[in-house]
Amino acid sequence: MRKTLCFIIFTTLMVLLSSCSPAAYGEPDTIPVESQNVHISSTESEESRGDSSVAGENGTTDRDNSSAELTMLFSGTFTVGTDIPPGRYVITSDDSGNIFIRSGGRTTMSAILNPYAIERDFGVPSLTANLGYGYEIEIAGINNVTFTPAITELSTTLTTGQWVVGLDIPPGTYDAVKGHGGGGNLFIYPAVGGPANVREILGGSVGVERVRVHLEEGQRIEIWDLPSVIFRQP
Repeated sequence: MRKTLCFIIFTTLMVLLSSCSPAAYGEPDTIPVESQNVHISSTESEESRGDSSVAGENGTTDRDNSSAELTMLFSGTFTVGTDIPPGRYVITSDDSGNIFIRSGGRTTMSAILNPYAIERDFGVPSLTANLGYGYEIEIAGINNVTFTPAITELSTTLTTGQWVVGLDIPPGTYDAVKGHGGGGNLFIYPAVGGPANVREILGGSVGVERVRVHLEEGQRIEIWDLPSVIFRQP
């Protein structure tokens, strides 16, 4: 009788414990790949991301991208220096999916790549990123991803990725507005490193229409989840 009573109590406790597990409340075990990087918080990019630019003798910046080579990768995890040479690349894909670039376990850039991003208002058509030696690249849901060595030229329209004032955009005062896409993040970091001076969500239901920025030589710009940002002189 005592053994039977103990068995009943034990069984009842196990049922109660199992009913309190996350699965009992319908929580998913995994997050769908394409929903992992729609937007990021303003704290995601608090520190320097290791841009390939360096300071010149006169205080200006310079960029050497001679090590970069045209490379094709696919879904999986790859290492810079083994599977692709270090360098600065414009990254595109033949279908929609995710790419994550990590250094020391920390994500330096990520995006939902989509060659039809403008027409479908989903993802971005390209990601321009600095790939340092030892960086890890994770690709999910894409058969072919093309890494094209980036060409440095000045422009007042910047796309998703990492940029440097004086190399990719002239210094000056601008009103930054989104070009295409629903909404995304704009970060501007000081040239000497440290937390972002500007952290704004442009567009979307919670973002602003424009932000006034004062760009100085050597400052670093990061654009997340927006196909393009236009910098207009006021």
